[in-house]
Amino acid sequence: MTDESMSLVSSQFPSDVRVGLTSYHLYTALFFHAVGQNIIAFRLVRLVMAVIAGAVFYVGLNRFLATYQINNRQAIFAKASVISWLGLGSLFAYAWFEPSPNYNSLNSFALTVSSGLLLLLMGDPEKISDGNLLKSRLILIAIGLCIGLIFFVKFTTAIILLLLYGVFICSSAQQSIKNKLHDLLIVIGGISLWLLLHFFFIQSPVLWWRYFFNGLQVATTMSAGYDASSLNRYILEVGSLARSAIYDFWVLHLVLLLGLGGIRSKKSGTENVKLIITLLVAVFVAAFWLSLHRNLYVGGQSQWFNLGRFYLSWLLLLSNAVISSCRYNIANGYIIPKQNVVKLFIVGIWLFCLPFAGAVGTGNHIYINMLMNMAPWFGVLLLLVTLLSWLYRSPWLAQVMCLLFSLFACSQIVTGSFNDPYRLLTGLSGQTQATQVGYPATTLKLDPMTSEYFNQVKALAHKSGFKPGDDVIGLYDLPGVVFAIGARSPALSWFIGNPRKSPAATAEKALSFADRERLKHAFILQSSKSDRIMPDLAKFGLNFPSGYMLCGEVNNPYDSAEGTVRLWKPL
Repeated sequence: MTDESMSLVSSQFPSDVRVGLTSYHLYTALFFHAVGQNIIAFRLVRLVMAVIAGAVFYVGLNRFLATYQINNRQAIFAKASVISWLGLGSLFAYAWFEPSPNYNSLNSFALTVSSGLLLLLMGDPEKISDGNLLKSRLILIAIGLCIGLIFFVKFTTAIILLLLYGVFICSSAQQSIKNKLHDLLIVIGGISLWLLLHFFFIQSPVLWWRYFFNGLQVATTMSAGYDASSLNRYILEVGSLARSAIYDFWVLHLVLLLGLGGIRSKKSGTENVKLIITLLVAVFVAAFWLSLHRNLYVGGQSQWFNLGRFYLSWLLLLSNAVISSCRYNIANGYIIPKQNVVKLFIVGIWLFCLPFAGAVGTGNHIYINMLMNMAPWFGVLLLLVTLLSWLYRSPWLAQVMCLLFSLFACSQIVTGSFNDPYRLLTGLSGQTQATQVGYPATTLKLDPMTSEYFNQVKALAHKSGFKPGDDVIGLYDLPGVVFAIGARSPALSWFIGNPRKSPAATAEKALSFADRERLKHAFILQSSKSDRIMPDLAKFGLNFPSGYMLCGEVNNPYDSAEGTVRLWKPL
């Protein structure tokens, strides 16, 4: 009703969007029109993108682990469990968010692909040899292209990624400082190439800057999430998530520390390893039981915090197990060389930071948007369980853990997307009414109340002389209705009605960038919430409401206050 519809409206008429810190709609428009503006095919595009990103990330991480001979890749089942686990990481956004391509999915795609490519490069010990020089340069250019795409989708993430990737290259590669700087320059060259392609084929730099600056002005009117206090808010939110994650398994952390310490002081050799594996299995079984007991296997829009909490809890627990094993030197002689420990630690920290990097810039809670970029966290979990398996020469441990994690992730994705989809009235089982949506129309199955809502607004609009392609100003939170009736939205695809974000001021600033002639002929869709926060339309020469005819109103099932939506036609 909101986020997906905003993407659909802006993708159908990308030139209408004159406000935004992102140009994602210019890219999604290419996909949307390529599939004939069919919503179902458009959704499949996102699925294909997620699968491709997951495959690239798997290849990169697997190559990196193989470099250190800790990937236990001899069994087909082992490969299948790893592929399924990392693939679910790329698909994890389906645990709560809408299925159409949008700025979050483009951001996640480029982030996941670029991180997989960098792992592939760092996992090739011969990458600087003459035979692989061209290959390494092409990979670095591809990484730069991904960051370039992210710059136009979410520039805050692009800046942070460039810094993170630079630190990773400089700290991980076995090269001279000169060669490392050369690699970074190639990445920057890839970014520059994408910028040139964008400005030449997609949008002129003058137009991009104008709309970007418009977006900055609109963002300043929003009172929450788009100012200097955001960083402090992010820190507090991450701290809250970390406290919950530590609390979940704090007893198990103590058991690991005390148990491993006790085994080290009393046992040795093969008996030592057997006791440790028994302890690890007991701790992990208890952790999975606690996760089930706390319903952390459930996904959906009401489970944002718990989804992040589940994976952070496991990251901390597995990190404790690996660090304690290395610290106590109790793995029966199978100790990772110190130089490799440092490199693996850098990789783990780098992957851990990536979901946060992908979320920075959001006005939402940061732990919500980080769920869009979970493949790197799934990679860290794989790294940790693989290290444990290698240390104790028990490859089955990583395979079983990947299988159990996959079951949890599948449960979270299925329960989220089927039972608690984002901003819908019912789960997918309640979507039973075939409904024509948009123009050209796509037949979607909707719940009865939403289907009736759309059909009533469409009937009212057409009775009032509305024609597909006419302008409609939707105040507020009505991009779903705007798209459903085949309308266009001048300047901004979604006029947000959240009182915390100064909707009247935001709408006025956005409308100031719209074509005045189009505004004069635009219909107005007015939700009940706009009665209290109506923008001053007189600033734009609109004599509302006396200069408009009330066409009628319909009940809005998405208004918790049993509100209505009124349609006004200019006289």
